Amino acid sequence: MPFEDYWYVVAESAELARERVLARQVLEERLACFRGADGAAVVLRDRCLHRNAPLSAGVVRDGRLSCPYHGWTYDGAGRVVEVPAQAGPLPGHCSPPYPVIEQHGYVYVRLRRDAPADVRPFDMPHWREAGWTSLRLQNRFANTVANCVENFIDIPH
Repeated sequence: MPFEDYWYVVAESAELARERVLARQVLEERLACFRGADGAAVVLRDRCLHRNAPLSAGVVRDGRLSCPYHGWTYDGAGRVVEVPAQAGPLPGHCSPPYPVIEQHGYVYVRLRRDAPADVRPFDMPHWREAGWTSLRLQNRFANTVANCVENFIDIPH
């Protein structure tokens, strides 16, 4: 399966607070993460449809993300719902959100929208259960995902 079919952690649930946008990068794709009006995590491509400005530098108000450049505003479905230079939304203008799953205190994203539905994030069956502890390690490697995976699978390395 291509790497885009898998789920990647982009934030801890508590880190993705309302009225906040986070900039993330997964497999060379820049992402803007925020909470929509219903409180659900939303992940869009980190560039405005208008002039490619980074949406992650924008502002979230009432679950809508506004671009810092000219104020184009996106809802949780990625639709352009406000353009300050004109009255109302721009029908047909949409930056489709990436698939998101929030579970076990983490926000996961998958870059391929039509990936097999049976591929799910790793389950933590004893999450917050008495007598069990969860540990998250975070490392940064100056290499490709394929090289990192190959080296971690090869135990002597």
